[in-house]
Amino acid sequence: QVVAYLEPHFSILQAQGKFDGSAGSGFNPIAFQQDLMNYRIIYEYFVGSIVQSRFFYYSLLTPELVAYKGNKIQQQIILKLMDIYRITAILPTRPSAMNEYRDFLQRLMTFSDNRNPFLYRMVVQELGFIQNKAEWLVRFPNLAWINSIVSEKIPTILAFIKTQTVGLVVGSTN
Repeated sequence: QVVAYLEPHFSILQAQGKFDGSAGSGFNPIAFQQDLMNYRIIYEYFVGSIVQSRFFYYSLLTPELVAYKGNKIQQQIILKLMDIYRITAILPTRPSAMNEYRDFLQRLMTFSDNRNPFLYRMVVQELGFIQNKAEWLVRFPNLAWINSIVSEKIPTILAFIKTQTVGLVVGSTN
């Protein structure tokens, strides 16, 4: 939601050519630089929070907690973990995330084999979907929308921020 909120503002700036100049035209360069750094920090917190939430959802799958809460809760947690893995798999700043998702699905397939036929079929189907990213995104329109933001627009913004930050830091030490 944070990235989706910020993205239209940067699309407008990009359409106006603000990313083409050294600090954008019509801006106070220092304030603009601070805004860009804040955007980068927000994005990094966003990515870090998703990965950290994955850890906390895993902690809900301890055998003691599953025995106490039941299999229905376990299934809901697994489905939430799949959603989190899907999001991390499309993040351009986490290139290993798709392999992490495949490993997770393989573990789920082993876990659910001869235990939970619904989960097993769903995992096998998901493993088939992720073989072709375009087909996978067609099957999950919300994921395709997130992908259009984080894979197509965010890297341009982050690249601009990086070049301007390096220029500012290098320029200030001379």
